[in-house]
Amino acid sequence: MLIRPAAATDARPMARVHVQNWRETYRTIIPDSVLAGLCEEERAAMWSKALATGAGSGLHVVIDADAQLVGFAHGGPALNPTRSRGHRAPATFGREKCCEQRQR
Repeated sequence: MLIRPAAATDARPMARVHVQNWRETYRTIIPDSVLAGLCEEERAAMWSKALATGAGSGLHVVIDADAQLVGFAHGGPALNPTRSRGHRAPATFGREKCCEQRQR
């Protein structure tokens, strides 16, 4: 596996992983109708904007042996430094395949 900073071309695969991750992770918590309504196009636009504006500067992607994006993480400076230790916890998203490979 390879971990590298996210690039503009990663927005669409990140959107796919983001939506798939929600559907896998929350399938027993959130109604199926809500999960089915998640839109990869909307997530792709969100990640494209973040990467284009610099808001995605803390994004890193995980690439598997088949050169597929299987996960990503985002962290950075604290949004409110007076209430934290200077950094915010990263948001991580990954496909089950990514997690299964990591556990081996």
